[in-house]
Amino acid sequence: MSIIDDAGMRRGMKLNYGAGKTAVLVRFAGAGAKLQRQLLLIEQQGRIAFGTKYRGQQVVQVVQDYKHVGSMIAACGTNSRDLACRRGTAASALRPLRASVYGNQHFDCSTRLQLLASLVHSRLTYNVHVWCNVVQRDYDGLHHASIFGFRSLRDKPIKGKEDFQVSDQAVLDSLCWQEPRVTMAAQRLQYLPRLLQQGPACLFAFLQQAEHVPSSWTQQLHADVDWLRLNHGESAVPDSRRKPDEFFDFVLQNNKAWKGLVKAAVKRHIEHRVEEQRAQQFEQDFEQLGQSLGLFPDKVPAAVRVLDTHFCYDCSRAFLSKAGLFAHRHKIHGYHNVARCYADSDTCPACLQCFHSRARLIVHLSASTTACLKQLVDNFVPLPAEQVEELDKRDAKLASESKRRGIRRVELPAAFCHGPMLPVTGLQADGGLQAEDYECPGVGETLQEEGGGSQAEGVLQAGGGGPQAGGLQAERGGSQVGGGLQAAGGLLEAEQESTEAVGAALEPRADEPGVQEDGLQPEGGGLQAGGLQVGRGGRKADRWPSGGCRVDAFAVYVKEFVMLRLFSGRRQAGDLQCQVEMHSAHEGFFIFVLKVDVDGGELGNLSRKGSVDFWAGQCHAGKFCGVRAAPPFESWSCGGHASAAKVPVRSQEQLWGLAGLRAKQQRKVAVSNALTTATLRLMLVLTAKGGCGFIEAEAEAAVWALKPTVALLGLSCIEFVQVEQGSAEFGNKRTTGLLLLRFGQVGRTLRSTGASRSGGSDGCPVYRGVEHLHNVLATGFVDHVVRVQKARNELWCCSEEHVLDASLQHFWQRFSLYRPDTCLVPNVQCEGSGG
Repeated sequence: MSIIDDAGMRRGMKLNYGAGKTAVLVRFAGAGAKLQRQLLLIEQQGRIAFGTKYRGQQVVQVVQDYKHVGSMIAACGTNSRDLACRRGTAASALRPLRASVYGNQHFDCSTRLQLLASLVHSRLTYNVHVWCNVVQRDYDGLHHASIFGFRSLRDKPIKGKEDFQVSDQAVLDSLCWQEPRVTMAAQRLQYLPRLLQQGPACLFAFLQQAEHVPSSWTQQLHADVDWLRLNHGESAVPDSRRKPDEFFDFVLQNNKAWKGLVKAAVKRHIEHRVEEQRAQQFEQDFEQLGQSLGLFPDKVPAAVRVLDTHFCYDCSRAFLSKAGLFAHRHKIHGYHNVARCYADSDTCPACLQCFHSRARLIVHLSASTTACLKQLVDNFVPLPAEQVEELDKRDAKLASESKRRGIRRVELPAAFCHGPMLPVTGLQADGGLQAEDYECPGVGETLQEEGGGSQAEGVLQAGGGGPQAGGLQAERGGSQVGGGLQAAGGLLEAEQESTEAVGAALEPRADEPGVQEDGLQPEGGGLQAGGLQVGRGGRKADRWPSGGCRVDAFAVYVKEFVMLRLFSGRRQAGDLQCQVEMHSAHEGFFIFVLKVDVDGGELGNLSRKGSVDFWAGQCHAGKFCGVRAAPPFESWSCGGHASAAKVPVRSQEQLWGLAGLRAKQQRKVAVSNALTTATLRLMLVLTAKGGCGFIEAEAEAAVWALKPTVALLGLSCIEFVQVEQGSAEFGNKRTTGLLLLRFGQVGRTLRSTGASRSGGSDGCPVYRGVEHLHNVLATGFVDHVVRVQKARNELWCCSEEHVLDASLQHFWQRFSLYRPDTCLVPNVQCEGSGG
């Protein structure tokens, strides 16, 4: 202190050693810390005397926490106290305007978000870029405080869920905002140029001295630079760990563009996170849809799921946690905690423990592990509703004052009190006390009334202010056992009813398309997946015929023979539509081939959820018998353009898109993912309903490694075939993968045709022209319809003249591309056994 004071005086700066001005932070640790603490804080009263050259003897105060420019600095080196103060100030700024401004839907969401960031979150993130020793607890505290403000903008349910059921990630994705951890990283990176230009050399010496500590400021900076390089590419920004001098020179040279570089990284991070969250949600929805259709087995049996969840018996809704159930009952049904009506102080009358606050006493009474609340309900008088409201207001005021002071932890533990408290066990009709109902507890004796040992159980009001005074009586002797058995029996009956309700929800309904009451639906309603017998309710499913197709059930509800051709592009002579129409005309019927592409209007744009829902509903209704799709999964700009240079946008680890893509590339990946999810969803519906189809993509494409695709390939009615198209002489040779759904002998035909031709080194069949491949694939649709026709005749179904629905005629193109010499080509028959 003498050196600092003398250096300040030489520079004309006179330090003020008054209270709250200049202080010394001392941390006591190691051997002899207890003795030094007693010597400094008790004997010297927290003061240190020292001599100076210019001012003589001076005294400075020793403190454990010091507030500097709005931040709390602790002697132990943690940020807990500072974070608690920040959370208190942010909550005090959010509370007055939460309902009137932030939760007001009349204001634009972007405007409310800007107000929230400037008025509330600025109190949380002020100077967080200079924090050292940041641990996971600090990140969690900052995240919880920030997400509370974000949830005030989204109080209304998201996707049919209530606010407490929506995850924090979903709230941030709906607002397109970054996580608080990313905010801290961005502020630290933006502070770096100022530190390099204006920071003194001694500061870098202090930073380098603690560089080996994992939670030091230097290690945090390295982690932030790694995040920046991930979102901009490793070649865009030098590595700060291996080449620190080159990195610091890069920051100084690009001082003006550095802030924009950090903002662009934050924007790319948000776009990638939103797309990744959308892909994860699709995987979950795809699995649930497959389970509801009976294609995939349930991971958790229905009985186990019923026992594990928490049910609201007022509306029969299930929740995964007790906190969600309590929040639902309070928000929807107006339920209030019964323990509030029996807590008038900080002491529990049942176990005689003092908790030093009424809020802690309510938590104690609400715990399921204690029986105190049951004893209070049976033997004590509930408080009036007016008194309960006054106590609640007082507790809320005390809690707000504690938050404002930064108090987040309990200072004193619970302690036992002395002396018994006599309970009141009876009430008169007018609310008075009965003298004969007093009894001293502790001996295990119970009162017996004239009617015997049976007593009427107390009645609780679930949504009112507490128990009814007239119905409050004490449980006696054997009535407690009987009441417990009745309660347990009621719980078991409720669980059994819930189990039956879940089982009935999983059973197929008779009014669904494809489900008949005459036994046409296979038993169990499931498919055979991966060699396992899958069905509902634990029953064994029937083994379906070859190809996994139950043609009779499909033939009953299919209305027209219509095929969907997704992402078809331009019509060409000899394309798949021509081949399907010619083959079907040769067999004596006609298959309508609908072109579904972005040029067909809103319903043709399958990147919209409404369009996908429309086509999925048509598949559910039996309007389509098959689908053909070739989604541009690798890159949307490269779909159908052979000359376009392909940019790697995916990897084996990140199948739904790489991180750090440019805005244009990220939009292409988003469109490509949307088209792929639409294809997989339609294919899943047709798989369950009994249709056919195929998906075409490059053999090396990442679409074959997706979880939904792997789940489809595990079904017995789906097979995977690889073929080679083009020729190496012309430079257009490529390997194509085909996912075939109920295509009969087409798979064997493809393999046998390839075996008879000069295939590649891997033995894949080679097709010189696209028309020949389309000719073979068209037979799959035709053969499936032939099987449906035979099933119709056997089932005595009247076959009406098939006329395309008026709403779908827009997507069908007539015979305009056939040459005059076009002849009907018969179906390709399988010759020999394929490899």
